Amino acid sequence: MKAAALRVAVAAGVASMALAAVAQEAPKKVTDIQGKPMVDFTMTTLDGKTLTNKDLMGKTTIIDFWATWCGPCIAAAPKLDAIYKEYKDQGLQVIGANGFERGDARENVQKYLDSKKDHPLTYTMTLGNDELAKGLGVTGIPTFLVINAEGVVDFVGVGFNEDKIREATTTALAFAKTAKKPIKGTKAATATKATKLIKPKAPTTPQPKIDREAVYALKGKDFPKMNMKLLSDKSFTNADLKGKVTVIDFWATWCGPCKAAAPKLQAMFDEMKGQGLQIVGANAGERGEGGKRIQTKDNAVDYVKEHGYTYTFTYANDQLF
Repeated sequence: MKAAALRVAVAAGVASMALAAVAQEAPKKVTDIQGKPMVDFTMTTLDGKTLTNKDLMGKTTIIDFWATWCGPCIAAAPKLDAIYKEYKDQGLQVIGANGFERGDARENVQKYLDSKKDHPLTYTMTLGNDELAKGLGVTGIPTFLVINAEGVVDFVGVGFNEDKIREATTTALAFAKTAKKPIKGTKAATATKATKLIKPKAPTTPQPKIDREAVYALKGKDFPKMNMKLLSDKSFTNADLKGKVTVIDFWATWCGPCKAAAPKLQAMFDEMKGQGLQIVGANAGERGEGGKRIQTKDNAVDYVKEHGYTYTFTYANDQLF
């Protein structure tokens, strides 16, 4: 074995990479919006109220694109309502985004809801979402979005998969507990005005393109020679992998899915550190003012201190990334 490298995915050390990137192009299919800020929208509820992006902030939100003629949509609705009832006190809201109706949408939806009076649906219903659905690339229903407390789409599911929706929801709720913004409806939120969704500024330098084939090709091979900088500015090298099982997470403070994953990584570290696990949060692709790429540690230091994470963090990993 090379002196400066360890084998990837063997007992001597494991390097697992979690990669996320945000692009600004319009989605070609609905799954393209996963990991990106939810597009600007305006919905109208059955009682005529308006919902916009600002109503997402500080909440975990499930949006369900559905129609009354859609059998799988109707079958999913009671289970979706059960998820809402289970987690609404933790900050979950569910929006049934009706669209693609045949005939009068309001009449169809009201008739459907009236038929459920013995087991009423308690989450919010909106009408006239055809253009929003088409703009997002929705081509089949039901389609579900799980949006985190910062307005980023964490999960897209075509068809109802309860396990995956629950997993995405609980992950987003865990992230909401670490977010700066208070959850609406709590005492902390009463003195705070609704926050508008702020989209990330377009970076002035090209974003890193992930060569996924090259990443997958690392499996079973020696891990590349590295020299990371810890937040203390000390070095972290291949020698620090020896005798440990290591998870390396490439992440950035602007990346919603990265931040949603961090609490689970911390829990994994707490559970298994005594068995030889170490986790390295390798900060990369970081952005400063105006969206400019930066190689400093300030963002990462502030984020780690704010959330109290105790696993290892490094910065300025763009070259390794």
